[in-house]
Formats: sequence, structure tokens, C-alpha cells
Amino acid sequence: VRLGRRIFDNLKRAMGYILAVHVPIAGMSLLPLVFDFPVVILPAHIAFLELIIDPACSTVFESEREDWEIMKRPPRNLHQPIFNQKTVVINLLQGLGILLTTFALFIFVITSGKSELEARSFAFVSLVLANLLLIVVNLSWSKNIFQIFLSANKILFIVIAGALLCLFAVLYIPFFSSLFHVTPLHVNDFFFIGLAVIISLSWFEVLKLLRNRAVHL
Repeated sequence: VRLGRRIFDNLKRAMGYILAVHVPIAGMSLLPLVFDFPVVILPAHIAFLELIIDPACSTVFESEREDWEIMKRPPRNLHQPIFNQKTVVINLLQGLGILLTTFALFIFVITSGKSELEARSFAFVSLVLANLLLIVVNLSWSKNIFQIFLSANKILFIVIAGALLCLFAVLYIPFFSSLFHVTPLHVNDFFFIGLAVIISLSWFEVLKLLRNRAVHL
């Protein structure tokens, strides 16, 4: 029973992550064109992001341990779908928050007089970092982000390290930066993007905290 509930939870979270992560990808493919800005997402960028998404779904979520309260839940209704309205709304809000943050960063950079390559770099780095953070926060809807990092999911660290290594290669190796139509960023840019991404998903950590307090009452 414990294993079955763990598999069901991890499957639901992986599917929710897929829903959430594709909202900003689709949005950043369309919004710049709607508002007459340069194209942001190119086929190479989508391929890069999918190389993070696919291993995350097939290995990272599958390797996550069960939540502490998993055996305290009442039996699940056999007719209950994997996705209920609450799950869909939360995942869509996650994706929408990332989309608005990424698009705002893109507009800020390109309207401040910087080049199209710099604006695309900001948007691309934002999508990659948000993708990784989205994996982490969705691994558990009861553990906070620090507890998730301490849960010894080794595959998570491998995926994060591999994604960041490839990201730096794309930005700082001329052959790849030319292929992806991006340009190197400064250290301060990474801090700025990282802070914006964290803020865009911080509400979900607050929601977890409130949920856990309600459970303990």
C-alpha cells in the first residue's frame, strides 16, 4: 500500500510538473511575437529544456521518497482522477508565475537598450533556472525546499549539476553561444535572474507551510 501510494504521488507530481513547465515555454514562444519583440525561444532552446524535462520525469520524480504522512491518509477513491481541479490550478499558477517573470525580465532588458542576444540570454537562463526550481518544489507538496534537498535524492543533484554545466557551456563556449544565439552574462545577472525566479515560486512554499500547519492542528 505504501509503495502504491508513493508511485501514485510521484506520478501525479511528475505530470503536474510537465503541465507547469510547458506554460512558460509556450508563452515565451508566443508573447514576444504578439507584442512585436524579437523571437526568444528557438528550436535549440526547446531541445535543451526538454533534455532537462525528460530525465526529471523519468528518474528524479521516480526516485523521490514518500511523504511522512502518506500512511495517515484515508483510502483514495478508485474513481478519483490523477488530476483534480486543485492540482491543475496550482500547476498552472506555477507556470504562469514563471512566464510573467521571464517575460518581464526580457522586456526590462530589451527596453533598457541592451542587445537582442542579451535579452534572449536573460530569458533562456530564467527558463532553465525556473525549470530546475520547479522540479525541486514539486518533488513534494509537504516538504519544504530545504527538506527536499536533504532527502538524499541523488538523481536530483545529478540532473541539476548536468543542466547547469550545459547552461554554462552554451553561454561561454563561442560555438554553442552562436548556435543558441545567446551571449555571456555577468555574475550579477545570474543573481538578479535567480532572485526573480525564486520570488516567482515562493508563494508555493508558503502554501506548503500553511498546509502543514493545518495538518498538524
